[in-house]
Amino acid sequence: MQEEIRSFISIDVEDPKILSGVRAVQSSLRNVGADLKIVGGENVHVTLKFLGNVPPEMLSKIGEVLSGLKFSPFTLELSGVGAFPSMSRITIIWVGIGTGSVEVENIYDHVEEGMSKLGFARETRRFSPHITIARVRTGRKREELAKLLEGLTENSFGSFVADRVRLKQSILRPGSPEYHTLYEVKGE
Repeated sequence: MQEEIRSFISIDVEDPKILSGVRAVQSSLRNVGADLKIVGGENVHVTLKFLGNVPPEMLSKIGEVLSGLKFSPFTLELSGVGAFPSMSRITIIWVGIGTGSVEVENIYDHVEEGMSKLGFARETRRFSPHITIARVRTGRKREELAKLLEGLTENSFGSFVADRVRLKQSILRPGSPEYHTLYEVKGE
């Protein structure tokens, strides 16, 4: 029996200008001295659905569902920096989606519906399209972090044409996970 594959469905962010802006914010976050785990630039994406550990034989079924996904390429703007669950209890630091959020939500709805038909549990939290740029490990320097983030709520990172949805494998490694594309569907 083959080992299960940790996987998720996403829209990857690969635009060098946007990634440069994200790295600049991550550098500012590091300088605060909070206890953070920064997301590597090669791993920046909008998660549509985290699938968890999936049996290898299920991957082709997921690919079939994704192949039925119909969308046109659209402009996806990254803007604003915030935190989940709130600025007073920061655990995740994110960059938000401006233009293109409706399209991302539509794709999310289709992915969620298709994956539920394959037996994956539906998400119970409201979908909030974003990219995670850091995770907060402890409460060290949380107030300073919140103050920095409050000054970045209007930050614009630019936009790119989102034209692909990918099924990705996530291999956990010390330091940063390694992602591999298993399946890709292109907008037309």
